[in-house]
Amino acid sequence: MANPHALCAVLVATCVLGVAAPSQATVISGTSVAIGATSTLTSSDGSVSAALSPTDVLVNTSPAPYKNSTGASSGSAGSTVTFGALTASDQSDVDGLAGTRTTLTAASVGAVTISIPRLFSLTFNSLTSFAGVSGDFGALGTLAQTSISGLAINGAAVTVTSAANQVVFNNGGLTVTVNAQSATGDKSSSANLSVNGIDVGFKNVTYGNTVLNGDVIFASSTAAESATPNPVAVPEPAGMALLGLGLAAAAVARRRT
Repeated sequence: MANPHALCAVLVATCVLGVAAPSQATVISGTSVAIGATSTLTSSDGSVSAALSPTDVLVNTSPAPYKNSTGASSGSAGSTVTFGALTASDQSDVDGLAGTRTTLTAASVGAVTISIPRLFSLTFNSLTSFAGVSGDFGALGTLAQTSISGLAINGAAVTVTSAANQVVFNNGGLTVTVNAQSATGDKSSSANLSVNGIDVGFKNVTYGNTVLNGDVIFASSTAAESATPNPVAVPEPAGMALLGLGLAAAAVARRRT
């Protein structure tokens, strides 16, 4: 039969050692930004202006957890750009507690037309971008996606895949990039992912007697999270003393058997 004194001593030691350790990491913040449309396109002589302040903007930071959505009606930027209804949504379950957490954001726009006579035209029927970050300290993952329908440039249909940073048009300083992605952070303590559904860029583009510069961007989504390891719990002196007594009692009990 097992010595009851030994069993008791082992139980004491086990109770001290067997207390569940707290999780070793916490996602401490989540941030999301969605922008339906924005434009900085201008000409050197002012004859072309398609400036548009960020429209249908949604910005949130956790903790506490959130889930939001917003929308804006169709609009235009000068006579150069017209766009359909805009929508944006975001959510995060970051609450300051330990464990895997997720932050998501999405932005959408209806039919868009960009028209610069004798130079360039672009149309599409709908566009949605999505950005997400999920994980815990040491393993923060990112996910991006863009879907676009009916894209045409200068009257010709353009096929788009799911690849990131697709340059579907590049001529004379004028570029069109679909699913433009930019990521920062080490994916251990931080991760930040930005997705522009479509970015039409003008860089010193000659147009008659003027020069065009700027960007027209639709459906921009950004998600980010930061995480930190939790401090490792150090046993208090009383706990260490109890453990020592338990182990000593176990040793004495073994000698008596």
